Amino acid sequence: MGKKEELVITDFRHEPDGSIVRTSALVDGEEIFFESVEAPAHRASVEPFIAMALLEAMVTGRNIRLVDAPALSERVRGVLPELQGVLSNWNSSLQRICIFGEATPAPDTPESVGSFFSGGIDSMHTLAENMERISHLVVSRGFDHDDDETGWQRRWSKQQHFAGEAGKNLVRVDTNARQWMESRRLTWRLGHGLYLSSVGSMLGFRTMLIPASHTYNELFPWGSHPVTDPMWSTESTHVEHYGASRRRTEKTEVVLRERLFADNLVVCWRSSSDNCGTCPKCVRTMLAIDLLGGGSTALPPCGPDTPMNVFDDVDEGLITFVDDLLFLAKERGRKDIERVMARYHRKYHRQVMVHALDEAMLGGMLRKAKWALRKPEWSTWRVNRRGH
Repeated sequence: MGKKEELVITDFRHEPDGSIVRTSALVDGEEIFFESVEAPAHRASVEPFIAMALLEAMVTGRNIRLVDAPALSERVRGVLPELQGVLSNWNSSLQRICIFGEATPAPDTPESVGSFFSGGIDSMHTLAENMERISHLVVSRGFDHDDDETGWQRRWSKQQHFAGEAGKNLVRVDTNARQWMESRRLTWRLGHGLYLSSVGSMLGFRTMLIPASHTYNELFPWGSHPVTDPMWSTESTHVEHYGASRRRTEKTEVVLRERLFADNLVVCWRSSSDNCGTCPKCVRTMLAIDLLGGGSTALPPCGPDTPMNVFDDVDEGLITFVDDLLFLAKERGRKDIERVMARYHRKYHRQVMVHALDEAMLGGMLRKAKWALRKPEWSTWRVNRRGH
């Protein structure tokens, strides 16, 4: 039997240039890079490269080998088998693999607390509840949007102004990690969590906060997760998944208490620096603000022209926000919003029922026929959140 093919991480480079530090490596023959500005202590760390390579290695059944690369954290190496167990439970097409390379305890880091920051409800809530604790906000280019240079510069300028007003240091991270993964048809819905939870040690934070997207009552396979995020903690960097004990509307209520936070919200799916006021993410935030009796100059107020019928494709991620708005609308006696959210709630659960009947009685025949006709983009991915 021939030697099993491996996924190799090699040609590791760490290039400081004043406040800008660039770390790169060839991962399976293609470069991945991480470039930071104003990080506390950008280290030559291999953990983010392993994180980005993990899904590719698991779906192809290839072990990862580090060649002329820094040592992996002993703590991370010890928990990687359990992390792979979680991922392979979510998606049965992922196989457990081994990682070959040196491992030592990660070096000490300065006393600093970073929090990833997009300007959305989750990250703004994390900042609002940890103002005394957080020293740095981390903005990552290309994480949610494919920013063009003009859009990115506008976003960066606005975040610099906000960080100055909030009295926080601002760290910028540029990376092609998402492009690398998506070029291989690996879903960013899993990949984003691997990126967020692994890069904190490279940036040199003692604690790295990752704002939660969902509550403990809404957990399902998702990249950033309270089970998997802390697994990337090293001997010197503690990774903390923050905010899963609060519903989105509860977080919004916290944010609305301070004008600085409320007036600097950026929640849009269509823009990285402004709010369109018509996309599903803008609308659900506007509805929550209206139900809570608050206000934000960053978003238009709700009115007769607010497009509430924008939640056409309600999946297990979006239904959590729909149900949250439904609960709050009932509590506040807002029948207009309650009726719309109740309609989406019923539609989603009808879809769940039909799917269950299809699987039980027809072996998924209807689902497969629908995919064949519609050809949704996610059906072409090599790795999704769940196997299919």
